[in-house]
Amino acid sequence: MGIVDSSEKARFHVRFLPSSFSCWTSVFVCAQAAYCQRSRASLPSPFFLAVDVPRSRWPSAMPVIGYNCASGAVVEVVVPAGGALSLAGKAIIPGGVVSAASAGDGVLYYLPKSSPSTLHRRNLESGADEKVQDFASPHTWVFFHHNKVFCISSGSPRVTVYDPLCNVAEIICLPYRVVRAEPADHGFVFCSECSKVFGYDFNKGVTEVMSGGSIISFLGHYKRYAVVLLRDGDERVVGVTEAGSIVELDAALPRVPFTALDDVVLHTSDSEVVSSKGGSAVSPIGEVHLSSSQPTDSEILCTVCLCEFEGNDGVTLDCGHFFHKECIEQWVSSWMDFAMKGEHVTFTRAVCPGGCKQLVRHPLLTQSKQISELYADVASKKAEELKRLEAIKTEEDLLFYLCGRCGDAFYGGERVCSRMQGREPSSSPQELVCNRCLAKGHKTCGTLTAVFKCRYCCNPATQRSFGTRFMCDRCAVRWDTAEPTFIPCPGGDKCPFDGNHPELPCEAAGCLTCLNPAVVDHIFDRVVGVDDVRADSDQPTMRMQKS
Repeated sequence: MGIVDSSEKARFHVRFLPSSFSCWTSVFVCAQAAYCQRSRASLPSPFFLAVDVPRSRWPSAMPVIGYNCASGAVVEVVVPAGGALSLAGKAIIPGGVVSAASAGDGVLYYLPKSSPSTLHRRNLESGADEKVQDFASPHTWVFFHHNKVFCISSGSPRVTVYDPLCNVAEIICLPYRVVRAEPADHGFVFCSECSKVFGYDFNKGVTEVMSGGSIISFLGHYKRYAVVLLRDGDERVVGVTEAGSIVELDAALPRVPFTALDDVVLHTSDSEVVSSKGGSAVSPIGEVHLSSSQPTDSEILCTVCLCEFEGNDGVTLDCGHFFHKECIEQWVSSWMDFAMKGEHVTFTRAVCPGGCKQLVRHPLLTQSKQISELYADVASKKAEELKRLEAIKTEEDLLFYLCGRCGDAFYGGERVCSRMQGREPSSSPQELVCNRCLAKGHKTCGTLTAVFKCRYCCNPATQRSFGTRFMCDRCAVRWDTAEPTFIPCPGGDKCPFDGNHPELPCEAAGCLTCLNPAVVDHIFDRVVGVDDVRADSDQPTMRMQKS
Protein backbone atom coordinates (compact mmCIF):
# COMPACT_ATOMS: atom_id res chain seq x y z
CA MET A 1 0.00 0.00 0.00
CA GLY A 2 1.38 3.41 -0.83
CA ILE A 3 0.63 6.96 -1.87
CA VAL A 4 2.38 8.73 -4.71
CA ASP A 5 2.22 12.52 -4.73
CA SER A 6 2.00 13.87 -8.27
CA SER A 7 1.66 17.49 -7.24
CA GLU A 8 4.60 18.98 -9.16
CA LYS A 9 2.10 20.16 -11.78
CA ALA A 10 -1.68 20.18 -11.88
CA ARG A 11 -1.62 17.72 -14.76
CA PHE A 12 -1.47 14.26 -13.36
CA HIS A 13 -4.02 11.73 -14.35
CA VAL A 14 -6.04 9.13 -12.58
CA ARG A 15 -8.43 6.19 -12.76
CA PHE A 16 -9.64 3.05 -11.01
CA LEU A 17 -10.80 -0.53 -10.69
CA PRO A 18 -10.82 -3.25 -8.08
CA SER A 19 -7.98 -5.68 -7.95
CA SER A 20 -8.89 -8.66 -5.87
CA PHE A 21 -12.00 -9.35 -7.89
CA SER A 22 -12.17 -10.76 -11.36
CA CYS A 23 -15.52 -9.78 -12.86
CA TRP A 24 -16.78 -6.24 -12.46
CA THR A 25 -20.49 -6.74 -12.93
CA SER A 26 -22.09 -5.14 -9.93
CA VAL A 27 -25.56 -6.44 -10.50
CA PHE A 28 -24.64 -8.93 -7.87
CA VAL A 29 -26.43 -11.98 -9.24
CA CYS A 30 -24.59 -11.44 -12.52
CA ALA A 31 -21.20 -11.13 -10.87
CA GLN A 32 -21.80 -14.33 -8.94
CA ALA A 33 -22.89 -16.13 -12.08
CA ALA A 34 -19.55 -15.30 -13.65
CA TYR A 35 -17.69 -16.48 -10.58
CA CYS A 36 -19.71 -19.67 -10.35
CA GLN A 37 -18.55 -20.68 -13.81
CA ARG A 38 -15.04 -20.90 -12.38
CA SER A 39 -15.62 -22.17 -8.85
CA ARG A 40 -19.13 -23.30 -7.96
CA ALA A 41 -18.08 -24.91 -4.70
CA SER A 42 -16.86 -21.64 -3.24
CA LEU A 43 -20.32 -20.04 -3.11
CA PRO A 44 -23.29 -20.95 -0.90
CA SER A 45 -26.03 -22.94 -2.59
CA PRO A 46 -28.64 -20.17 -2.99
CA PHE A 47 -26.39 -18.44 -5.50
CA PHE A 48 -26.31 -21.43 -7.88
CA LEU A 49 -29.61 -20.17 -9.28
CA ALA A 50 -27.71 -17.38 -11.00
CA VAL A 51 -25.46 -19.75 -12.94
CA ASP A 52 -28.15 -20.46 -15.50
CA VAL A 53 -28.73 -16.80 -16.34
CA PRO A 54 -27.45 -16.26 -19.92
CA ARG A 55 -24.67 -13.65 -20.20
CA SER A 56 -26.69 -11.77 -22.81
CA ARG A 57 -29.35 -11.08 -20.16
CA TRP A 58 -27.00 -9.80 -17.46
CA PRO A 59 -27.54 -6.11 -18.25
CA SER A 60 -31.21 -6.53 -17.23
CA ALA A 61 -29.98 -6.65 -13.63
CA MET A 62 -28.22 -3.33 -13.08
CA PRO A 63 -24.98 -2.85 -11.12
CA VAL A 64 -26.56 -0.17 -8.94
CA ILE A 65 -26.51 0.21 -5.17
CA GLY A 66 -28.28 2.62 -2.87
CA TYR A 67 -27.11 3.65 0.57
CA ASN A 68 -28.34 5.67 3.52
CA CYS A 69 -25.63 7.89 4.99
CA ALA A 70 -27.03 8.00 8.53
CA SER A 71 -27.74 4.30 9.06
CA GLY A 72 -25.12 2.83 6.72
CA ALA A 73 -27.78 0.57 5.19
CA VAL A 74 -27.00 -0.60 1.64
CA VAL A 75 -29.48 -1.95 -0.91
CA GLU A 76 -29.13 -3.42 -4.37
CA VAL A 77 -31.32 -2.00 -7.12
CA VAL A 78 -32.58 -4.83 -9.33
CA VAL A 79 -34.56 -4.83 -12.57
CA PRO A 80 -35.19 -8.47 -13.55
CA ALA A 81 -35.99 -9.12 -17.22
CA GLY A 82 -39.68 -8.33 -17.60
CA GLY A 83 -40.00 -7.62 -13.88
CA ALA A 84 -40.57 -4.59 -11.72
CA LEU A 85 -37.93 -2.41 -10.15
CA SER A 86 -37.04 -3.70 -6.69
CA LEU A 87 -34.59 -2.97 -3.87
CA ALA A 88 -32.98 -5.76 -1.87
CA GLY A 89 -31.12 -5.24 1.41
CA LYS A 90 -27.43 -6.11 1.17
CA ALA A 91 -25.59 -4.80 4.24
CA ILE A 92 -25.45 -2.35 7.11
CA ILE A 93 -22.20 -0.48 7.63
CA PRO A 94 -21.96 0.34 11.35
CA GLY A 95 -21.84 4.05 12.14
CA GLY A 96 -22.99 5.18 8.70
CA VAL A 97 -21.09 6.46 5.69
CA VAL A 98 -20.04 9.85 4.33
CA SER A 99 -20.04 8.67 0.71
CA ALA A 100 -19.93 5.36 -1.15
CA ALA A 101 -19.34 4.11 -4.70
CA SER A 102 -20.29 0.86 -6.39
CA ALA A 103 -17.30 -0.85 -8.02
CA GLY A 104 -19.13 -3.82 -9.49
CA ASP A 105 -19.00 -7.50 -8.58
CA GLY A 106 -20.67 -6.79 -5.26
CA VAL A 107 -17.88 -4.46 -4.16
CA LEU A 108 -18.45 -1.15 -2.44
CA TYR A 109 -15.88 1.54 -1.62
CA TYR A 110 -16.88 3.95 1.12
CA LEU A 111 -15.80 6.61 3.59
CA PRO A 112 -17.03 5.67 7.09
CA LYS A 113 -18.53 8.44 9.22
CA SER A 114 -16.43 7.30 12.14
CA SER A 115 -13.21 7.71 10.14
CA PRO A 116 -13.65 9.82 6.97
CA SER A 117 -9.89 9.98 6.51
CA THR A 118 -9.85 6.29 5.50
CA LEU A 119 -11.11 4.45 2.43
CA HIS A 120 -12.74 1.07 2.97
CA ARG A 121 -13.68 -1.75 0.61
CA ARG A 122 -16.59 -4.03 1.42
CA ASN A 123 -17.70 -7.23 -0.27
CA LEU A 124 -21.47 -7.02 -0.06
CA GLU A 125 -21.90 -10.77 -0.48
CA SER A 126 -19.37 -12.13 2.01
CA GLY A 127 -19.45 -9.14 4.34
CA ALA A 128 -15.65 -8.90 4.27
CA ASP A 129 -14.54 -5.36 5.03
CA GLU A 130 -11.03 -3.90 4.87
CA LYS A 131 -9.36 -0.53 5.08
CA VAL A 132 -7.43 0.06 1.86
CA GLN A 133 -6.11 3.63 2.26
CA ASP A 134 -5.33 6.20 4.92
CA PHE A 135 -5.67 9.86 3.96
CA ALA A 136 -3.98 12.89 5.48
CA SER A 137 -7.35 14.60 6.01
CA PRO A 138 -11.08 13.74 6.05
CA HIS A 139 -12.69 13.16 2.63
CA THR A 140 -16.26 13.90 1.60
CA TRP A 141 -16.98 12.26 -1.77
CA VAL A 142 -15.96 9.15 -3.70
CA PHE A 143 -16.77 7.90 -7.18
CA PHE A 144 -15.62 4.97 -9.29
CA HIS A 145 -14.33 5.78 -12.77
CA HIS A 146 -12.21 3.83 -15.27
CA ASN A 147 -11.62 1.14 -12.66
CA LYS A 148 -10.15 3.45 -10.03
CA VAL A 149 -11.57 5.15 -6.95
CA PHE A 150 -11.50 8.97 -6.91
CA CYS A 151 -11.62 10.51 -3.45
CA ILE A 152 -12.50 14.18 -2.95
CA SER A 153 -11.80 16.25 0.15
CA SER A 154 -14.11 19.27 0.03
CA GLY A 155 -12.12 22.50 0.23
CA SER A 156 -8.83 20.82 -0.69
CA PRO A 157 -7.01 21.10 -4.04
CA ARG A 158 -5.89 17.48 -3.75
CA VAL A 159 -7.73 14.55 -5.33
CA THR A 160 -6.64 11.08 -4.27
CA VAL A 161 -6.91 8.30 -6.84
CA TYR A 162 -6.72 4.69 -5.66
CA ASP A 163 -5.80 1.85 -8.02
CA PRO A 164 -7.11 -1.42 -6.52
CA LEU A 165 -5.11 -3.52 -8.97
CA CYS A 166 -1.76 -2.56 -7.41
CA ASN A 167 -3.06 -1.13 -4.12
CA VAL A 168 -1.42 2.25 -4.78
CA ALA A 169 -2.92 5.71 -4.39
CA GLU A 170 -1.86 8.84 -6.25
CA ILE A 171 -2.53 12.47 -5.44
CA ILE A 172 -3.53 14.93 -8.15
CA CYS A 173 -2.82 18.50 -7.11
CA LEU A 174 -5.16 21.02 -8.74
CA PRO A 175 -4.78 24.82 -8.80
CA TYR A 176 -8.19 25.26 -7.13
CA ARG A 177 -9.93 23.96 -4.03
CA VAL A 178 -12.52 21.34 -4.97
CA VAL A 179 -16.07 21.30 -3.65
CA ARG A 180 -17.65 18.62 -5.88
CA ALA A 181 -16.61 16.51 -8.86
CA GLU A 182 -18.16 14.11 -11.37
CA PRO A 183 -16.40 11.82 -13.86
CA ALA A 184 -16.15 12.67 -17.55
CA ASP A 185 -14.76 10.63 -20.44
CA HIS A 186 -11.00 11.00 -19.99
CA GLY A 187 -10.97 12.95 -16.77
CA PHE A 188 -13.46 14.67 -14.53
CA VAL A 189 -15.28 17.96 -14.01
CA PHE A 190 -15.13 19.82 -10.71
CA CYS A 191 -16.55 22.87 -8.98
CA SER A 192 -14.16 25.07 -7.02
CA GLU A 193 -14.73 27.01 -3.81
CA CYS A 194 -15.07 30.19 -5.88
CA SER A 195 -18.05 28.55 -7.69
CA LYS A 196 -16.16 28.27 -10.97
CA VAL A 197 -16.36 24.96 -12.85
CA PHE A 198 -13.39 23.31 -14.55
CA GLY A 199 -12.72 20.28 -16.68
CA TYR A 200 -9.69 18.14 -15.90
CA ASP A 201 -8.21 16.10 -18.75
CA PHE A 202 -5.78 13.37 -17.68
CA ASN A 203 -3.45 14.41 -20.52
CA LYS A 204 -4.00 18.15 -20.84
CA GLY A 205 -4.81 19.35 -17.35
CA VAL A 206 -7.31 22.00 -16.22
CA THR A 207 -9.62 24.09 -18.43
CA GLU A 208 -12.25 26.50 -17.14
CA VAL A 209 -15.80 25.85 -18.32
CA MET A 210 -17.12 28.95 -20.11
CA SER A 211 -20.85 28.28 -19.97
CA GLY A 212 -22.29 31.71 -20.69
CA GLY A 213 -24.43 31.30 -17.59
CA SER A 214 -24.13 29.83 -14.11
CA ILE A 215 -23.88 26.16 -13.20
CA ILE A 216 -26.33 25.64 -10.35
CA SER A 217 -25.59 22.05 -9.37
CA PHE A 218 -23.88 18.81 -10.33
CA LEU A 219 -26.35 16.03 -11.14
CA GLY A 220 -24.32 12.97 -12.14
CA HIS A 221 -22.51 11.25 -14.98
CA TYR A 222 -24.15 10.23 -18.26
CA LYS A 223 -22.20 8.30 -20.90
CA ARG A 224 -19.10 10.42 -21.61
CA TYR A 225 -20.12 13.55 -19.75
CA ALA A 226 -20.48 15.06 -16.32
CA VAL A 227 -24.03 16.41 -16.10
CA VAL A 228 -24.93 19.76 -14.55
CA LEU A 229 -27.91 22.06 -14.21
CA LEU A 230 -27.14 25.26 -16.14
CA ARG A 231 -28.95 28.56 -15.83
CA ASP A 232 -28.45 30.82 -18.87
CA GLY A 233 -31.82 32.49 -19.07
CA ASP A 234 -33.71 29.23 -18.62
CA GLU A 235 -32.59 26.27 -16.56
CA ARG A 236 -31.50 23.24 -18.56
CA VAL A 237 -29.55 20.02 -18.11
CA VAL A 238 -26.32 19.86 -20.12
CA GLY A 239 -23.19 17.75 -20.34
CA VAL A 240 -19.68 18.99 -19.60
CA THR A 241 -16.53 17.42 -21.05
CA GLU A 242 -13.15 17.06 -19.38
CA ALA A 243 -11.95 19.69 -21.87
CA GLY A 244 -14.41 22.21 -20.40
CA SER A 245 -16.93 22.20 -23.26
CA ILE A 246 -20.71 22.40 -22.82
CA VAL A 247 -22.59 19.67 -24.72
CA GLU A 248 -26.30 19.41 -25.46
CA LEU A 249 -27.48 15.92 -24.49
CA ASP A 250 -29.75 13.66 -26.54
CA ALA A 251 -31.62 12.37 -23.49
CA ALA A 252 -34.21 13.84 -21.15
CA LEU A 253 -32.44 13.70 -17.80
CA PRO A 254 -33.89 14.61 -14.39
CA ARG A 255 -32.99 17.91 -12.75
CA VAL A 256 -32.05 16.13 -9.55
CA PRO A 257 -29.04 13.91 -8.73
CA PHE A 258 -29.15 10.61 -10.64
CA THR A 259 -27.08 7.60 -11.60
CA ALA A 260 -27.00 6.04 -15.06
CA LEU A 261 -26.04 2.84 -16.83
CA ASP A 262 -26.05 3.26 -20.59
CA ASP A 263 -29.53 4.63 -21.33
CA VAL A 264 -31.11 3.62 -18.01
CA VAL A 265 -31.30 6.54 -15.58
CA LEU A 266 -32.34 6.24 -11.93
CA HIS A 267 -33.11 9.02 -9.49
CA THR A 268 -34.84 9.33 -6.14
CA SER A 269 -38.08 11.11 -5.27
CA ASP A 270 -39.61 11.07 -1.78
CA SER A 271 -37.73 7.90 -0.74
CA GLU A 272 -38.62 6.18 -4.01
CA VAL A 273 -36.18 5.07 -6.69
CA VAL A 274 -37.55 6.02 -10.12
CA SER A 275 -36.41 4.51 -13.44
CA SER A 276 -36.33 6.33 -16.77
CA LYS A 277 -37.70 3.10 -18.28
CA GLY A 278 -40.81 3.32 -16.16
CA GLY A 279 -41.63 2.04 -12.72
CA SER A 280 -40.44 2.87 -9.24
CA ALA A 281 -39.76 1.19 -5.92
CA VAL A 282 -40.03 2.42 -2.34
CA SER A 283 -36.72 2.49 -0.53
CA PRO A 284 -36.73 0.21 2.54
CA ILE A 285 -33.97 2.32 4.12
CA GLY A 286 -35.52 5.79 3.82
CA GLU A 287 -33.43 8.46 2.10
CA VAL A 288 -31.15 6.77 -0.41
CA HIS A 289 -28.15 7.85 -2.47
CA LEU A 290 -27.52 5.93 -5.70
CA SER A 291 -24.25 4.73 -7.21
CA SER A 292 -23.57 2.53 -10.23
CA SER A 293 -20.66 0.97 -12.11
CA GLN A 294 -20.52 -0.27 -15.66
CA PRO A 295 -20.72 -4.07 -16.04
CA THR A 296 -18.14 -6.00 -18.02
CA ASP A 297 -18.42 -9.40 -19.63
CA SER A 298 -14.76 -10.31 -19.46
CA GLU A 299 -12.22 -11.50 -16.94
CA ILE A 300 -9.67 -9.02 -15.66
CA LEU A 301 -6.66 -9.84 -17.83
CA CYS A 302 -3.53 -8.03 -18.91
CA THR A 303 -4.31 -6.30 -22.21
CA VAL A 304 -0.86 -7.24 -23.58
CA CYS A 305 -0.27 -10.87 -22.58
CA LEU A 306 -3.92 -11.79 -21.82
CA CYS A 307 -2.88 -13.48 -18.58
CA GLU A 308 -4.41 -13.04 -15.14
CA PHE A 309 -2.87 -11.01 -12.36
CA GLU A 310 -1.16 -12.35 -9.27
CA GLY A 311 -0.88 -10.23 -6.16
CA ASN A 312 -0.20 -6.56 -6.89
CA ASP A 313 1.69 -7.07 -10.17
CA GLY A 314 -0.80 -5.09 -12.28
CA VAL A 315 -1.52 -1.43 -12.96
CA THR A 316 -4.64 0.35 -14.20
CA LEU A 317 -4.00 3.16 -16.67
CA ASP A 318 -6.02 6.36 -16.91
CA CYS A 319 -8.16 4.79 -19.64
CA GLY A 320 -9.16 1.91 -17.36
CA HIS A 321 -7.17 -0.80 -19.19
CA PHE A 322 -5.21 -3.31 -17.10
CA PHE A 323 -1.61 -4.41 -17.60
CA HIS A 324 1.09 -6.30 -15.84
CA LYS A 325 3.60 -3.66 -14.78
CA GLU A 326 6.33 -5.57 -16.60
CA CYS A 327 4.28 -5.79 -19.83
CA ILE A 328 3.47 -2.08 -20.03
CA GLU A 329 7.03 -1.11 -19.08
CA GLN A 330 8.32 -3.18 -21.99
CA TRP A 331 5.77 -1.51 -24.29
CA VAL A 332 6.90 2.03 -23.44
CA SER A 333 10.63 1.23 -23.24
CA SER A 334 11.14 2.28 -26.88
CA TRP A 335 8.81 5.29 -26.91
CA MET A 336 11.72 7.74 -27.42
CA ASP A 337 13.22 5.96 -30.45
CA PHE A 338 12.17 8.89 -32.67
CA ALA A 339 14.71 11.12 -30.91
CA MET A 340 17.63 8.78 -31.59
CA LYS A 341 16.66 8.63 -35.27
CA GLY A 342 16.30 12.41 -35.63
CA GLU A 343 12.62 12.04 -36.51
CA HIS A 344 9.61 14.08 -35.42
CA VAL A 345 8.03 13.59 -32.02
CA THR A 346 5.53 10.74 -31.95
CA PHE A 347 3.66 9.09 -29.10
CA THR A 348 3.08 5.75 -30.83
CA ARG A 349 4.69 3.77 -28.01
CA ALA A 350 3.54 6.21 -25.36
CA VAL A 351 -0.18 5.48 -25.75
CA CYS A 352 -2.15 2.57 -24.37
CA PRO A 353 -1.78 -0.62 -26.47
CA GLY A 354 -5.44 -1.34 -25.75
CA GLY A 355 -6.43 0.81 -28.73
CA CYS A 356 -7.95 3.77 -26.87
CA LYS A 357 -5.03 6.06 -27.88
CA GLN A 358 -4.74 7.56 -24.39
CA LEU A 359 -1.33 8.26 -22.92
CA VAL A 360 0.36 5.63 -20.80
CA ARG A 361 0.48 7.08 -17.30
CA HIS A 362 0.68 5.58 -13.85
CA PRO A 363 2.61 6.55 -10.70
CA LEU A 364 4.50 3.23 -10.79
CA LEU A 365 5.77 3.76 -14.36
CA THR A 366 8.98 5.80 -14.43
CA GLN A 367 8.41 6.95 -18.03
CA SER A 368 5.06 8.55 -17.18
CA LYS A 369 6.42 11.90 -16.06
CA GLN A 370 8.55 12.40 -19.18
CA ILE A 371 5.70 11.32 -21.47
CA SER A 372 3.21 13.65 -19.78
CA GLU A 373 5.56 16.63 -19.80
CA LEU A 374 6.56 16.24 -23.46
CA TYR A 375 2.94 15.77 -24.49
CA ALA A 376 1.90 18.91 -22.62
CA ASP A 377 4.81 20.90 -24.07
CA VAL A 378 4.08 19.86 -27.66
CA ALA A 379 0.33 20.38 -27.25
CA SER A 380 0.90 23.91 -25.94
CA LYS A 381 3.32 24.81 -28.74
CA LYS A 382 1.02 23.35 -31.38
CA ALA A 383 -1.79 25.56 -30.13
CA GLU A 384 0.45 28.63 -30.41
CA GLU A 385 1.65 27.64 -33.88
CA LEU A 386 -1.90 27.08 -35.13
CA LYS A 387 -2.77 30.66 -34.22
CA ARG A 388 -0.15 31.84 -36.73
CA LEU A 389 -1.04 29.45 -39.51
CA GLU A 390 -4.00 29.07 -41.82
CA ALA A 391 -7.31 28.16 -40.24
CA ILE A 392 -7.43 24.92 -42.26
CA LYS A 393 -4.38 23.51 -40.48
CA THR A 394 -4.82 20.98 -37.66
CA GLU A 395 -2.58 19.65 -34.92
CA GLU A 396 -1.83 16.59 -37.06
CA ASP A 397 -0.41 18.83 -39.80
CA LEU A 398 2.41 20.11 -37.57
CA LEU A 399 5.65 18.24 -36.92
CA PHE A 400 7.72 18.91 -33.81
CA TYR A 401 11.28 17.79 -33.11
CA LEU A 402 13.57 17.64 -30.09
CA CYS A 403 16.45 20.12 -30.17
CA GLY A 404 19.81 18.34 -30.22
CA ARG A 405 21.26 20.99 -27.89
CA CYS A 406 18.68 21.81 -25.21
CA GLY A 407 16.25 18.89 -25.65
CA ASP A 408 13.17 21.11 -25.97
CA ALA A 409 10.50 20.49 -28.60
CA PHE A 410 10.33 22.94 -31.52
CA TYR A 411 8.22 23.36 -34.64
CA GLY A 412 10.03 21.76 -37.58
CA GLY A 413 7.55 22.10 -40.44
CA GLU A 414 4.27 20.83 -41.77
CA ARG A 415 3.42 17.22 -42.49
CA VAL A 416 3.44 16.73 -46.26
CA CYS A 417 2.29 13.19 -47.00
CA SER A 418 3.91 12.97 -50.43
CA ARG A 419 7.30 13.75 -48.86
CA MET A 420 6.88 11.05 -46.23
CA GLN A 421 6.24 8.07 -48.50
CA GLY A 422 8.19 5.15 -47.16
CA ARG A 423 9.63 7.05 -44.21
CA GLU A 424 10.79 10.45 -43.04
CA PRO A 425 14.12 11.68 -44.48
CA SER A 426 16.89 10.90 -42.03
CA SER A 427 18.65 13.54 -39.97
CA SER A 428 21.27 13.45 -37.29
CA PRO A 429 19.78 14.39 -33.89
CA GLN A 430 22.61 16.93 -33.53
CA GLU A 431 21.41 18.77 -36.65
CA LEU A 432 18.06 19.49 -35.05
CA VAL A 433 18.45 22.93 -33.47
CA CYS A 434 15.64 25.11 -32.13
CA ASN A 435 15.48 28.86 -32.78
CA ARG A 436 16.41 29.69 -29.21
CA CYS A 437 19.65 27.72 -29.42
CA LEU A 438 20.43 29.25 -32.83
CA ALA A 439 20.06 32.69 -31.27
CA LYS A 440 22.43 31.82 -28.42
CA GLY A 441 25.31 31.58 -30.89
CA HIS A 442 24.66 35.09 -32.24
CA LYS A 443 26.63 37.73 -30.30
CA THR A 444 26.53 40.79 -32.61
CA CYS A 445 23.24 42.66 -32.26
CA GLY A 446 21.63 40.75 -29.42
CA THR A 447 18.59 39.84 -31.53
CA LEU A 448 18.98 37.19 -34.22
CA THR A 449 16.79 37.83 -37.24
CA ALA A 450 18.07 34.84 -39.12
CA VAL A 451 17.93 34.33 -42.85
CA PHE A 452 18.49 30.75 -43.96
CA LYS A 453 19.77 29.50 -47.29
CA CYS A 454 17.65 26.92 -49.08
CA ARG A 455 19.14 23.45 -48.73
CA TYR A 456 18.67 22.72 -52.44
CA CYS A 457 19.56 26.01 -54.15
CA CYS A 458 20.84 29.51 -53.40
CA ASN A 459 17.48 31.11 -52.62
CA PRO A 460 16.79 32.32 -49.08
CA ALA A 461 14.57 29.77 -47.33
CA THR A 462 10.94 30.54 -46.61
CA GLN A 463 10.02 27.39 -44.68
CA ARG A 464 11.40 24.48 -42.73
CA SER A 465 10.61 20.82 -43.35
CA PHE A 466 11.51 17.77 -41.23
CA GLY A 467 13.31 19.96 -38.71
CA THR A 468 16.48 20.48 -40.75
CA ARG A 469 15.37 21.01 -44.36
CA PHE A 470 15.21 24.78 -44.90
CA MET A 471 13.61 25.41 -48.29
CA CYS A 472 12.49 28.17 -50.61
CA ASP A 473 9.05 28.16 -52.23
CA ARG A 474 10.52 26.96 -55.53
CA CYS A 475 12.10 23.84 -54.02
CA ALA A 476 9.02 23.12 -51.93
CA VAL A 477 7.11 22.83 -55.21
CA ARG A 478 9.87 20.65 -56.70
CA TRP A 479 9.70 18.20 -53.77
CA ASP A 480 7.07 15.63 -54.65
CA THR A 481 7.88 12.06 -53.62
CA ALA A 482 11.67 12.48 -53.41
CA GLU A 483 13.98 15.20 -52.18
CA PRO A 484 14.77 17.84 -54.84
CA THR A 485 18.01 17.64 -56.76
CA PHE A 486 20.59 20.28 -55.89
CA ILE A 487 20.75 23.32 -58.17
CA PRO A 488 24.35 24.62 -58.43
CA CYS A 489 25.19 28.20 -57.50
CA PRO A 490 24.61 30.54 -60.49
CA GLY A 491 27.70 32.60 -59.59
CA GLY A 492 28.48 35.45 -57.26
CA ASP A 493 26.78 38.19 -59.27
CA LYS A 494 23.51 36.20 -59.49
CA CYS A 495 23.58 34.36 -56.16
CA PRO A 496 21.43 36.01 -53.46
CA PHE A 497 24.29 35.41 -51.03
CA ASP A 498 27.08 36.55 -53.41
CA GLY A 499 28.34 32.98 -53.55
CA ASN A 500 29.07 32.93 -49.79
CA HIS A 501 27.24 29.81 -48.65
CA PRO A 502 26.99 28.78 -45.00
CA GLU A 503 28.66 25.51 -44.14
CA LEU A 504 26.84 25.05 -40.85
CA PRO A 505 24.24 22.24 -40.75
CA CYS A 506 21.58 24.74 -39.67
CA GLU A 507 21.96 26.60 -43.02
CA ALA A 508 21.88 30.02 -41.29
CA ALA A 509 23.30 32.52 -43.77
CA GLY A 510 23.27 35.54 -41.52
CA CYS A 511 21.29 38.02 -39.47
CA LEU A 512 19.11 40.51 -41.32
CA THR A 513 19.62 43.03 -38.52
CA CYS A 514 23.41 42.90 -38.79
CA LEU A 515 23.86 42.62 -42.58
CA ASN A 516 24.58 45.64 -44.76
CA PRO A 517 21.18 46.93 -46.00
CA ALA A 518 22.41 46.79 -49.61
CA VAL A 519 23.22 43.11 -49.18
CA VAL A 520 19.83 42.46 -47.61
CA ASP A 521 18.10 44.09 -50.56
CA HIS A 522 19.76 42.00 -53.23
CA ILE A 523 19.31 38.78 -51.25
CA PHE A 524 15.61 39.06 -52.02
CA ASP A 525 16.00 40.79 -55.40
CA ARG A 526 17.82 37.72 -56.76
CA VAL A 527 15.31 35.11 -55.61
CA VAL A 528 14.31 32.60 -58.30
CA GLY A 529 10.58 32.07 -57.91
CA VAL A 530 8.12 29.22 -58.25
CA ASP A 531 7.34 30.20 -61.84
CA ASP A 532 10.90 29.34 -62.79
CA VAL A 533 10.73 25.73 -61.62
CA ARG A 534 10.40 24.34 -65.15
CA ALA A 535 13.22 26.49 -66.43
CA ASP A 536 15.45 25.32 -63.61
CA SER A 537 14.71 21.70 -64.45
CA ASP A 538 16.75 22.14 -67.64
CA GLN A 539 19.81 23.25 -65.69
CA PRO A 540 22.56 20.74 -64.87
CA THR A 541 21.80 19.21 -61.46
CA MET A 542 23.45 16.91 -58.99
CA ARG A 543 21.80 14.66 -56.40
CA MET A 544 21.74 16.21 -52.96
CA GLN A 545 23.66 14.11 -50.48
CA LYS A 546 21.61 13.43 -47.39
CA SER A 547 23.15 14.34 -44.09
